Amino acid sequence: MILTVRDFQTLAGNNWLTGETIEYYMRILALRSSRRIFVIEYHVATNIITGRIGLLKKQLLAKENLKEFEVILGLCHLRQSHWALLFIHVPSKTLALLDSLQRSLNETTLAAKHFRRYLQLRHHMLNKNDLQDINWKVTLNDCSRQPDGSSCGVYVMKIHGSLELLGLIIISLELLMKLQWLGLRKFLSHKRTLIKVCDIF
Repeated sequence: MILTVRDFQTLAGNNWLTGETIEYYMRILALRSSRRIFVIEYHVATNIITGRIGLLKKQLLAKENLKEFEVILGLCHLRQSHWALLFIHVPSKTLALLDSLQRSLNETTLAAKHFRRYLQLRHHMLNKNDLQDINWKVTLNDCSRQPDGSSCGVYVMKIHGSLELLGLIIISLELLMKLQWLGLRKFLSHKRTLIKVCDIF
């Protein structure tokens, strides 16, 4: 992905950020993440969420095996002038549409339906067996509400950054629990040995 002078100029003042600018930032975060994250190109993500099946027949991500990733992200351009973030957590089969103007459960449910139809289209046209049979659990995540009509792109970038921080916290907790479990197993194994020795004597 290449950013143009126009893309950089949108970073000044109260301009609307271009999709390329936001997506470039998302890809940098994804590369630096400790998790396996796949970022869908924003025009593809937009077509998926809005259910444009006719256009998606040429946007099937043929080289990707989506079930290999822990998180799938997509920047979505909605209502011609608004950015939102599609967040999919593959292990928990959860989908959320994070929107700084707040999105209803019905709209998020429809987004999940469109995403499933897209996966089934990939399966039908490419014979890919990855995620097409999942009934996604829809969740409404509270995110900060933008105070104006032009900062939605900035809020998407902030939300993604917050998700990365949350991911690091979760990984740290999982590692701590694993270490505690290993310590407990070691203690129990020694305890069994002590019991056997006591039985002998």
